Amino acid sequence: MNALIRRLRNFSIRQQLIIGIVLLLTLLMSLLVVDLVIRQSEFLQRNSLQQARGLANTLAVSSTSWVMAHDVVGLQEVVRSVDREPNVRYAMLLSRDGRVLAHSEPARVGLYLTDARSRPLLAAPAQLTVLASDANVIDLAVPVMGGGRLLAWARVGMGREEAAASLNQIRRDGILFTLSGIALGSLLAFAIAHGLTRNLRRLVDGVGRVAAGERGFQLAFRRKDEVGRLGDDFNRMLAALEKNETERENAEMQARSSQVELAGLLARADDSRQALLSMLEDQKAAEAALRLSEAALRENEFLFRSQFDRGNFGIAITSPEKGWLRINPYLCDLLG
Repeated sequence: MNALIRRLRNFSIRQQLIIGIVLLLTLLMSLLVVDLVIRQSEFLQRNSLQQARGLANTLAVSSTSWVMAHDVVGLQEVVRSVDREPNVRYAMLLSRDGRVLAHSEPARVGLYLTDARSRPLLAAPAQLTVLASDANVIDLAVPVMGGGRLLAWARVGMGREEAAASLNQIRRDGILFTLSGIALGSLLAFAIAHGLTRNLRRLVDGVGRVAAGERGFQLAFRRKDEVGRLGDDFNRMLAALEKNETERENAEMQARSSQVELAGLLARADDSRQALLSMLEDQKAAEAALRLSEAALRENEFLFRSQFDRGNFGIAITSPEKGWLRINPYLCDLLG
């Protein structure tokens, strides 16, 4: 059973739907036909039993006076009237000891019934006794009563050929009905499965298109059932995916632009750094030159002062605005 279920799972959804519906219809139709045949068989059996009982009761009531009068001709007429009914195989009147008082076959009158089916009747109580009941015949006996005592037995045997024929016809009709129902159900299952799987195939194709990178399309579904809602969800998912991809592309473009700008800024910063380093080097060189100049200036000033103070001639430094600024010692000595 599990292996069969696993094999069914390997089929497509459409095949599983068709197989499931057909199997279900087959089971239901078969159960319906079997139940119908059983019920009809029981009905036909009850009907034939009631018919045989009715004829036997009629025979018993009609023959009571003739049995009490020992009128064989009258008994034979009563039996003959019952024998004319459809499906009656035989009708007879039996004495309590099993002797045939009247029979649908006159040649049997006066004989004793000693067969296995008839012997139980000799000791049977005065009530309806079914001697045989099968698919072919119903054989029963009804007591003929007179003055509260058993006078004889009215026995009727009816064939069930018509019931069997009717039952066979019902079986054939049931089989045809089942096959027709299975055929129509298969067509309906195919139509339902095709309608469902067609939209499912569209969804599968849509997923394949999305996986292949295709965008900008929508799947139109006019159904309002679960498949239709699934299609709407697919369209919303695709729209959200396209929006996310667009936002991601824009973000990537902005990131690339920012990277370019950052690279430019880094390049300009590097140039500025190089220029600053160059300026610092120039400043250091200028400071070194300045220090050298200052040192030379101090040395020259020292030499000037030495020569100014130790000179053997008079030297004076004057200014038009301030007059005498500085004179050396020699000039001071000359001027007193």
